Amino acid sequence: MSTYWVRTPNEIIVNEDRGLAWETGVWHAYSADDPNEESPVFHGNYAAQCILVSGEKRLNSHLFILLICDSLY
Repeated sequence: MSTYWVRTPNEIIVNEDRGLAWETGVWHAYSADDPNEESPVFHGNYAAQCILVSGEKRLNSHLFILLICDSLY
């Protein structure tokens, strides 16, 4: 089964002097057969660190915690 992930941030903290950002929120995984995002098969919380490289925001590190599994994968 093919899946895709959607992150929804709850908080983003930016340190412009250091070119860093910290983001936390929730994520949901959906089956590719569910393009309208009606029934997530997994979801949980996440945290991510972004860095600024040559003027572009890049994901440097992330942590995803699975809290709910609504389907046998």
